[in-house]
Amino acid sequence: MSEHQNLKCGIHETRTPHDRASRRSASHATLAGRMKTGQIETSRSAVTCRTCGLLSLAYWSLPLLLTGVQYWVSATSMHQIRYEELAESVRNVFWLSHRLVYDGVSSNVGCYGTLLIVYKLFGFSLYSAKFVRLGLHLLGLACTADILRRCMDVRMAIVPLVVIGLSPTLLYMTALQTSYGTDLPYAAICLWLLLSVRPNSRSPLELGKTFLCGLIAMVAAMSYPTFLLYWPSLLLVSVWWIRREAAADSSVRWRILQALSAIAGLAVPLVIASVYLLTPRLLFLDPVTGSGLFRGAGRLGFNPAMVGRSLFELLHDLLYYGRTYYFEVTRPDFSGALAIPGFICVGLTTIYLWRKRKVDTPILLAALLLLVVSFVVPNLSTDDGAGIRRSTGILATYFTLFSLAWYFHRTHTASSMIWLRRTALFACLLVPLDSALKLPSLLHDLASDSKWRDRDWFAIASTPTKSLESLLDQVDKGQELTCGDDRIIPCRYPEVYAAIAGYRLWNNRSTVDIRAFDSKTGRDITLTPSLWTSYYFPH
Repeated sequence: MSEHQNLKCGIHETRTPHDRASRRSASHATLAGRMKTGQIETSRSAVTCRTCGLLSLAYWSLPLLLTGVQYWVSATSMHQIRYEELAESVRNVFWLSHRLVYDGVSSNVGCYGTLLIVYKLFGFSLYSAKFVRLGLHLLGLACTADILRRCMDVRMAIVPLVVIGLSPTLLYMTALQTSYGTDLPYAAICLWLLLSVRPNSRSPLELGKTFLCGLIAMVAAMSYPTFLLYWPSLLLVSVWWIRREAAADSSVRWRILQALSAIAGLAVPLVIASVYLLTPRLLFLDPVTGSGLFRGAGRLGFNPAMVGRSLFELLHDLLYYGRTYYFEVTRPDFSGALAIPGFICVGLTTIYLWRKRKVDTPILLAALLLLVVSFVVPNLSTDDGAGIRRSTGILATYFTLFSLAWYFHRTHTASSMIWLRRTALFACLLVPLDSALKLPSLLHDLASDSKWRDRDWFAIASTPTKSLESLLDQVDKGQELTCGDDRIIPCRYPEVYAAIAGYRLWNNRSTVDIRAFDSKTGRDITLTPSLWTSYYFPH
């Protein structure tokens, strides 16, 4: 068995002397039978190999199938576009193409830089970012599938993989073309890279893995600051993996070299951003907004009343229905009668594994550490109602603990309390069933008009795409952008300007001046990014 196949989730299998004697007797009997009926066994082995091959093919088809489900969910929401989607997938990317950041709040340059590369290579449409998220989702699922395959038999790995792929919260957040929820696939990719490192090898390839892991970890944190909360747990897993796999005489010098390689990977995205941007100081600290990289719109503080209210809203998002900022999910992961037994089973099994030392302590510590920091730190923000979008590490913890619980109950061979094992397995099986039954509700949530949808520029035609076509035609005819003078709050121009100018830029069309009505002077004005970097127009 290879080292990758010998991971076994850190679960410690214990057998009684009677179990070992029984297995030896069975092994001897099996050996004698094979000697007598060699041809029959050869035929059976061929059938078994074909069966295993088909099962393996079906298993590796699951990430594609689950990504197909995600596309179905994402496409349901293409009749509208939300303000944050315009900001994160259009406006901020357009500003970055001019080597600028819109402001300190719009500082997730890891996400914007990825989109900018895609737009330059493949062109731009209003929903291009949805397909980028689909690609990241598929990569995350593929890495998750391989991690589970290393931990357990392929037949056992199917259930945890389906639980992750059908998570209502993950499906919903991946359907939005924002950076919300990107921490989950990035965590799977980083964990896969960590577990792929061979501590005893002196190959430059191993240094490349640690460098790439550090680089992706930093890009993930620069895409959404929540990923910073994963770093301590990933570090703990990496230390556990190295101590477990490294030989006794492993070189300390080589370990230091690997650590330096990871640190170099972490530093590269920061250096690139600092060199590329014309105003890097604005990225790290915007004096106007008081925000910057790794903070976004959140500011840490401690107000007991606000912390209590935020924790209540988070639990409401998880256990009842979503009602916080950009989380319009009627039936989230842990809501409903079918989800509760699995949730309880995972919790009780985790306590049992911890107390009986049935699993490597660092694995549980890493999962529980992520749970605690994801539950506490985002809710220390001074802005109201952080909600699940900043605490998705809770879901990553649940997926990890569910996989451990499922593997334990599937492999537990003690003859006593077999009814309890079967009950636990049944409770675990209710979780993917519950997620599948929640799909119609989730599709309805995304098909309904969001209260955060754009109601101005991208609602002038039947769809946002047709609205953009109409606006492009309007600009081609030399007409100015205006949405009326009788509004109490003037129309926002940065998103529509970025969509029109970005469409022409990334689709290799000629540039034209985009003029708009200026409510300050009562005349038209040619739009440029400097009008917002100088705060001529409000943000």
